Amino acid sequence: MTFRELEAWRTKHNVPDTWWVSVEGVVQDETYALADALQIKSQSPELHISVLNNIYASHANPTWVDLTLHTVNITGVPARTAAKVAVVAEKTPETQAPATAAIPDDFLKKFETMAGEFEAMKREVAALRKIADTYKDSFAEAKAILDEREAFLEMSEAQLFEKAQKQEVRSTELDQLAENLAKRDAMLKANGG
Repeated sequence: MTFRELEAWRTKHNVPDTWWVSVEGVVQDETYALADALQIKSQSPELHISVLNNIYASHANPTWVDLTLHTVNITGVPARTAAKVAVVAEKTPETQAPATAAIPDDFLKKFETMAGEFEAMKREVAALRKIADTYKDSFAEAKAILDEREAFLEMSEAQLFEKAQKQEVRSTELDQLAENLAKRDAMLKANGG
C-alpha cells in the first residue's frame, strides 16, 4: 500500500503511528513512524519493505503490508485476491520523502551485514540438514538392527524359559521316581528281601 493509503487506514481506525518495519525480510529492532519507513523506501525503491502496525504485533499470524510508492501489494493473502487489489496510485508530494532525506550509512551497513549473516545462516542450516539426514539414515539402520536383535533375544528367552520348565518337570519326575524307589527298597528290605 502507498503511504497515503496506510495513513488513511491508520487515521480511520485510530491506531498509533508505530510500525514494525521489515527490510528485505529482516525485521528491524525497533518500531518506526510510517514517514520514516517511507523515507527508506523513497531513497531505495528497489528494497522490499513491509510494515506491520504495532497493535497487531502480538497476533499469532499478523499480515504484513508491503509499502510501495505506486501499487498496493498485500502479503499473506491468496494471489488471486492480491491481483484484484493491485491499484495504481499517483505520486504526490505527500508520498515523496523530502529532498534532504537520506538513509543513514550506518543503517545501510547494518542491513548489508545482516543480509550477509542471514545468507551464511541459510547455508549453515542447509549443511546441518544434510548432516542430520545422514545421521537419520544411520539411526534408521541401527534401529532396524536393534529391533532384529531384540526380537531374537525375546525368542531365545522364550525358548530358554520353555526348556527350564521342561527341566523342572523332569527334575520333579526324577525326584518322585527316586522317592518311589526308596519306598520300594524299604518295603523289600522290610519283607525280607
